[in-house]
Amino acid sequence: MATRSRRRTTAPPRKLDEALHRLITLLAACGYCQADIRHAMRRALIAARIPKPAIPGLDAEFVADAPHVITLWYQDPQLLRADGAPRPLPLKGPAPSLEALVRQLKRPRDSKIMIEYLRHIKGIKAVRGGWVPANRYLLFADPVGNAVHALEGTLGFLRTTNRNIQQPKSTSWFEARLTTRPLPKSQLLRVDRLVRHMGHEYLATLDRRLGAMEDRSTRTRDTTRIGIGSYYYELPD
Repeated sequence: MATRSRRRTTAPPRKLDEALHRLITLLAACGYCQADIRHAMRRALIAARIPKPAIPGLDAEFVADAPHVITLWYQDPQLLRADGAPRPLPLKGPAPSLEALVRQLKRPRDSKIMIEYLRHIKGIKAVRGGWVPANRYLLFADPVGNAVHALEGTLGFLRTTNRNIQQPKSTSWFEARLTTRPLPKSQLLRVDRLVRHMGHEYLATLDRRLGAMEDRSTRTRDTTRIGIGSYYYELPD
């Protein structure tokens, strides 16, 4: 009896299942019936061009944890200079080191692989005395990292919308957006710069405030992780 081979995907099946489940939940809440959703998904699969993954077997949750290494770096006063810039760290060895930072992640990660990945996407750079973050926020430079980063943001948005359509307004999570009147397309670059500048300031402020609330103890507690996203989009004509 022939068996089907199962290829490992970039994103673990758990995230794939969640993404589809939450999207279907939202579509059903909008009034679309099961048959319409099934036919639309079939058409989308036929029309989609699905390339081979550049890095087969790359774990989506592993990639999603990479930005948190940079966050930990900026949140530890002992790893910052007087002007707030990060101190150079060696890649390996006891704290303070990048290897020790990786060990602080809530989910255990192979520090060697994490450091190689951060170097691969140019998330860290070599300077005199060690290594420092290339940017305050991790800029994914590889297609898989970009896709996983987008998946994390999309799942976060869908988690909030799914919760809010099922909960009374009094217990809903924050969700807000604005739309503009028609803008000249020649202004889109200016809009992007404005939103990017204000968005980074907004997220940096929240990062500092929330960092002071994080549980740094090793005791077992009822904890959770939250995400806050910011983006802009173009409406269809």
